[in-house]
Amino acid sequence: MKWPAFMTALAVFPLTVAMASAMTVYADRSAFESRGLIVHDYGFQEFDSNALTFLPNPHTQAGVSYNTGDNLVVGSGVEPYRPISNVFCSDLLGPIRGEVQTGPAFDMLGMDLGYLAGASTIDLTVSTNTGDCFYGSLAVPPAGQGLDFRGFVAGAGEYFTAFTIAANDDGSAPVIDNVTLGNAYASPIPEPLTMLTLAAAAAGVGRYIRKRLGVRA
Repeated sequence: MKWPAFMTALAVFPLTVAMASAMTVYADRSAFESRGLIVHDYGFQEFDSNALTFLPNPHTQAGVSYNTGDNLVVGSGVEPYRPISNVFCSDLLGPIRGEVQTGPAFDMLGMDLGYLAGASTIDLTVSTNTGDCFYGSLAVPPAGQGLDFRGFVAGAGEYFTAFTIAANDDGSAPVIDNVTLGNAYASPIPEPLTMLTLAAAAAGVGRYIRKRLGVRA
């Protein structure tokens, strides 16, 4: 049986919505924060800006447990690095690992990224309850010049569970600041064109059914 065009459109539309529910990535913090309610925005600023501060392992703060093996905060006044703000890293130049609390769960995760020493791109893995998303060889600045933002909004039914950040140069340490967690607002109301398409499809289905049943309009 050949489906009328309007019934095909109605059948395909939900599939399009489902495909659109994948992870959304943001490079602009304002655009990211406009997507939902920010619950935590933590920047390691309570530590001495002129010192290296070693933290317990794990170190839990603002919804994240940091577990690098050797947690370290590098103050903004520490030579020769002088990052633009206090930043978190591993003293062993290893990956940064963070476990995101899941009670309550968060479907928004953001952070400022950079590196100390050497010159390196970074690999970033963000994990949700449904799997991992890998972003390789991200170009980020040295922390003494600035930090780049990356924000992620999970798809429908997903929430963040962890993240891992690794430098691609053995002499560099990835760093983070301003780790942000939140909950996205409900999906926006469909655009007028989408609503018109759905209305037309629904009307077409009604006419088709009435025709099949022999009912006059």
